[in-house]
Amino acid sequence: MSFIDVLNIPEARELVDQIEELIGEDETELVRIRTNLIQELKRMTGYEYIL
Repeated sequence: MSFIDVLNIPEARELVDQIEELIGEDETELVRIRTNLIQELKRMTGYEYIL
């Protein structure tokens, strides 16, 4: 699945938006949340979001 395909799925697009909001954060809790969102995106779509 391509990134474009992922963005066409509303639930996946929401995850991507949340991940992108947390890019650059260093706080441990926010990094954990971002990591969990990336894992959820992979489970949902098979797409591996790489920072």
